[in-house]
Amino acid sequence: MNKKLVTVWISSLTVIVMMLLTYTLHLRNQIQEISVTQDSVLTIISKQISCAIKQSDYINRLVDVLNLQQNEINKLKKELSKQISCAIEQSNCINKLVDVIESQQTELDKLKEKVVNKRLVYATVTAYSPRLKECDDTPYTTAFMKKVHPKYVAVSRDIVEKLQWTPGQKIYIEGVGVRVIGDFMSPKIKGYHIDLFMWKTKDAKKFGKRDNVLVILLDDF
Repeated sequence: MNKKLVTVWISSLTVIVMMLLTYTLHLRNQIQEISVTQDSVLTIISKQISCAIKQSDYINRLVDVLNLQQNEINKLKKELSKQISCAIEQSNCINKLVDVIESQQTELDKLKEKVVNKRLVYATVTAYSPRLKECDDTPYTTAFMKKVHPKYVAVSRDIVEKLQWTPGQKIYIEGVGVRVIGDFMSPKIKGYHIDLFMWKTKDAKKFGKRDNVLVILLDDF
């Protein structure tokens, strides 16, 4: 074989081997890069999956918290509804109580009018003795055909008609004491007026006339 040809062949073979080695190294580097890239991608994916799992756990816990809060809200709504219902019932009871109180107040006002306005008055009090010029032609007999007596007093027609006090009822006269309605005064006498009977004229004159004397009806209506 020609030595020169062998040399060329060896050179060519060497070049081919070198090219194969170069390609092999390049391919190896690419494989390593791909492997590194895959590892990086897998690491990133793993981290993302881990983060997603954590987020999912957080969301689940948050949902649990929200559910608990919703349950508490529902309980509060029920409790508030009960309290509102109770408040409405209490308001109705209060309104009924107010109606009762107003009704009682009306009755109390009527009773007050009856007691205060008709049982307690201020009157003019005078005294008289059995003289003809102070009485009619029967100075010793009352309008009800009873014998005159200091326990009996004569009252004006206004006391009988306006206050509806009647003969036989007991009254208390301030500064005098307890007396019985037993006679009428002259119809000419107006207003609330009471006339005391006294046997002696000097006693009647001494008593004189007293205004704004408290008089209380003692008997029930």
